Amino acid sequence: MAIRLETKNRSDSKSTISFNICMRSGLIFLSHLVLIGIASLIFVIDARCGQPNCFREEGFVETAQLVALALGILFFLRDMLKSNPQRRLVATIFSFMLLLAFIRETDGYTDKLVTHGFWKVPAMVVALVAACFLWWQRRYIIPAFAALSQRPAWGILTSGFLTVIVFSRLVGMRPNWISILGDSDHVITIRRAAEEGIELLGYTLLVCGALSFMLDGLREKTADSESDV
Repeated sequence: MAIRLETKNRSDSKSTISFNICMRSGLIFLSHLVLIGIASLIFVIDARCGQPNCFREEGFVETAQLVALALGILFFLRDMLKSNPQRRLVATIFSFMLLLAFIRETDGYTDKLVTHGFWKVPAMVVALVAACFLWWQRRYIIPAFAALSQRPAWGILTSGFLTVIVFSRLVGMRPNWISILGDSDHVITIRRAAEEGIELLGYTLLVCGALSFMLDGLREKTADSESDV
């Protein structure tokens, strides 16, 4: 009788754990769906804004890119302040990368406020600080990223960066659109729509990855607290 009760309790416990995992995965999927949905809606709004030159610097898509980068930095900030050394190192590295992207995306504003190409100055400062930090923490980089590569956030983050750095740049090349549409007046607008829209998707994926990374850290902290009790 005791063996049956123990077997039943074990089965119930496994079912509860499986249910909790499914619920957690569902909530993560829902949060990512909401973020991607918002990004898609912003693209549609910018496309139908009725302006002669959509997807301009002050447009909805460009602004959403800056917001997405800022959100990603904030999500990583939690692990930079309250986490174990490995997670803190990874969060700091990705924060530097997102900050560099943020500075690059504000080049239109700095060109108007200061001078053309001024964005390179703060970008070089951030890059120099990041390089010094990486050299200081060099012995911990491989273990930290080895641990990160086992997490779901790794695939999402790499997908986001590759979407922005590789795919959006290749799709946004002017000769591609000239070969499709000819050298028409609409080439610039269509090219910018494709490039900026894909960039927004990439930045949204980075936000999803940063959110997943943060939630993973909170889950680890909760598990550690429960094991100590």
